[in-house]
Amino acid sequence: MYIRLARFLALHARSILVFWVLVVVASALVATTGFGNPLWNRLISDVPQATPSESHTGQKLLESHYTKSYGVLAYVQGVDFRAEFKSAESTAQQLRDLKEQAENHGAQAKTLGDQAKAAGGEAQRLGLEAQQAGARGDIAKAGILAGQAQSAARRAQDLAGQAQSAGGQALVLGNKAKALSQPDWPVARSLHEALAPIEAELKNIPQVKSVAYPFVEYNAMLDPQARELAAKNRQGFVVAVSLDLTDGGQPGKYPSEKMLKVVRHTEGILGKVQAAVAKHVPDNAKAAPLRVRITDQNLVNKAGIQTLKDDLVRSESIGIPVSFLVMAIVFGGFLAALLPLGSAGVAISMSLALMLGMTYIFEQQSFAVNVISVLGLGLSIDYGLLIVSRFREELARLNSLPQSEWSPDFSAIKKPKTVARLQHLDQRHLRALEITVATAGRTTFFSALTVAIAASGMLFFRAELLKSLGIAGFSVVLLAMIAAITLVSSLMFLFAAKLERPSILARIPGLRWVVRRAAVDTVGDGTAMVSSDSLGASPVASRTSLESSLDSGKPTRKSLFDRVAHGVARRPWLSFILSAAVLVAACLPLSYLPLRNSLFDLLPIHNQQRLLYEDLAQEVPRVGLPPLRVVAKNTPPEKLDKWMATHVADLKGVAHVFAANPLGDTKDSAAIVQLETTDPGSRAAEDVVKAVRAQAHDFERFVVGQAANQIDFIDSLVEGLPWVLTVLVAITIFLLFMMSGSVVIPIQALVINTLSLMATLGISTLVFVDGIGVGWLGAKQLPGLESYVIVMLMCFGFGLSMDYELFLLSRMKEVWDETASAKRSVIEGLSRSGRIVTSAATILVFVFLCFVTGNMIVLKQVGFILAVAVAFDATIVRMVLVPSVMALFGRANWWAPGPLRRWHNKVSEKLGHLE
Repeated sequence: MYIRLARFLALHARSILVFWVLVVVASALVATTGFGNPLWNRLISDVPQATPSESHTGQKLLESHYTKSYGVLAYVQGVDFRAEFKSAESTAQQLRDLKEQAENHGAQAKTLGDQAKAAGGEAQRLGLEAQQAGARGDIAKAGILAGQAQSAARRAQDLAGQAQSAGGQALVLGNKAKALSQPDWPVARSLHEALAPIEAELKNIPQVKSVAYPFVEYNAMLDPQARELAAKNRQGFVVAVSLDLTDGGQPGKYPSEKMLKVVRHTEGILGKVQAAVAKHVPDNAKAAPLRVRITDQNLVNKAGIQTLKDDLVRSESIGIPVSFLVMAIVFGGFLAALLPLGSAGVAISMSLALMLGMTYIFEQQSFAVNVISVLGLGLSIDYGLLIVSRFREELARLNSLPQSEWSPDFSAIKKPKTVARLQHLDQRHLRALEITVATAGRTTFFSALTVAIAASGMLFFRAELLKSLGIAGFSVVLLAMIAAITLVSSLMFLFAAKLERPSILARIPGLRWVVRRAAVDTVGDGTAMVSSDSLGASPVASRTSLESSLDSGKPTRKSLFDRVAHGVARRPWLSFILSAAVLVAACLPLSYLPLRNSLFDLLPIHNQQRLLYEDLAQEVPRVGLPPLRVVAKNTPPEKLDKWMATHVADLKGVAHVFAANPLGDTKDSAAIVQLETTDPGSRAAEDVVKAVRAQAHDFERFVVGQAANQIDFIDSLVEGLPWVLTVLVAITIFLLFMMSGSVVIPIQALVINTLSLMATLGISTLVFVDGIGVGWLGAKQLPGLESYVIVMLMCFGFGLSMDYELFLLSRMKEVWDETASAKRSVIEGLSRSGRIVTSAATILVFVFLCFVTGNMIVLKQVGFILAVAVAFDATIVRMVLVPSVMALFGRANWWAPGPLRRWHNKVSEKLGHLE
């Protein structure tokens, strides 16, 4: 199969090159233009959520009502109205007192009036009865009744006087309240005069439902709801505009293209606030330089995506030149270094086009583009390095042998025309390509399959973010593999003659030694997965200097990896203890690793939208992103207020409970809870969420906010973890068993890879959480690692570690099959694969570290963690720990039960027929 593929690539090399060029151009056009709606415009920059979950359901309920209430805020700072705000609070209290007194006097006047009316009626009744008694001649009774009537009339007159007096008091209080409600506030009046024209202009927009700020009227601060729009320091306030975007868009989050014009128009009008305030506010009221900042979900999303764009440009502008330079040194030439970059272009462009299509199915996070880019570049270079190095090695080896020992065999081909076309090709170049595809190509296939399946483990989690990353990772890895095997192989065959020529780098005196020592094709590349005999290669001719020295007993010049291999083989226990101790020590910080799902603190620390929301959360909590909110379905605000006062207000960690508000025209309502902690994702915030959720309730309610989402997201990870572990374990056992025929080696790999990943997390905890060296990464100490970054490490990191496991094990397996010597398989396997593993890992670490140069915090975490994982795996693990463990196990490494071994041998024989 592999030989047939190699021959197809050789016969159609130019056509394959043209095909891939057209594919890259078409994919790039689709991703960048999107037929009018390019990829970046369809991405979101939002906090990841577990779906379904309590926090997600509550958030969706809120957003369904926010469709008619898309908020655009302008935060005005630098106006000092502290004295007037204090006066407003005092006056408002006086007005409440006067209102209460006036109401009491009014009620008293009404009561007295009713009593006077009743007494007057009684006087009339008694007077009538007195007249009737006089008419009957009952003078005595008539006199008594007349006296009672006069008494009732006087009482009615007195009560009427008291009622009039009480009414007069109520009127006096009312007039006093009216006078108090017209205070002399020059700053408030100037702000009202400044903003009234802007308010009118905003209200001319049909979609504007309301405009709120503390100076809608010059005395509006007497209203407690208006005062909630003022900053705590009384030197700033918010202008809040509510838009009705029911024409389209995602409810409450991302407006449609049509509504986006309305949002931008609104933002433009609010941009006039600063000039208007500066013109009208007196100089003595300007506490600091006047500053107006505008925000809404569209601007936040735009800020996140722009940051990711800038990070992508920065990382690629660094990663590609550095990778090219390293590959030029490793390959000893520029042409060979360019070949893997071609496959990177294929993988990245096609993956982005595929991602654009996925945006029409479900939401795609914007930073997935960066993940696709760095994985596509890194793995394309990784696989290209294997294939190109093996091809150049085979060209050099075949050149030293007579053609009779390696001439391609076309006897199995039935079509004479095909044979004639193949014979017309350069036979040595063709044979080198056949061997390369059958060895390095096959290893690339299995390695990519391992990484892709590991990445697909993210599909078992409920979070759409992880599903998105899983699909993106799966696709870019497979595309990198396909492009490496087809495009790179075709280019190698087309430029084989040039690849054999000495590079200009080898002619530079200062670089000659470096190129000679770094070139990977001077030794084996770790890609052999079939015996050399089955490929027509000479075992003697392909031996390394180490192998020859082992046979002859004569000393020879040893490379670094030769010396490491001998050292590990001589002292396996010491090597095992030291390498394992380093990894275990690195794991210790895991005992206090906090996980979180950050919101605005994912943006760069200097990002204006992040700083604005931090200021709003601190100074104007009513309009800032609430740290915790209780959403009640089919529950009026009054009932929710009562429940909140009874069950939530006195909970530990709760600073204040705001009055509940109705959600639109429905029976639903929501209440904001202000926490004592300033970190909405802290353990203290999580404790409050758990406490609120534990309270008894007789209505459907949802607790939402960063801490609530954090709890639900981590719970969803725990829920999906068994499935992911099952996939990863199954991959490891199956592929390594098929690779080695052993059941011991897969178990070793599982334990060692797990230890390596835990050590990576421990180092990352020291850096990001403890702050050791975090300044060198251009970041600051963080309260925790992002939970989904851990999942990315588990899937991508595990896949990459298996990648290098296959490289190392393939060489060990080859030597074991040839010699049946456990010691030689360890020494020669490490010696043959060490340089290729180190070179590939070095480039991959450089590529991952390019993430760290960006500004987005989560990308810094991803880049650093994956770089550390690869560095650990390619050095301590593959160079020391794995060989030492295998040296200690000896022949037991290759043990398998009889039935499994027979089945493996049968399958291997079938796969070994490459023609």
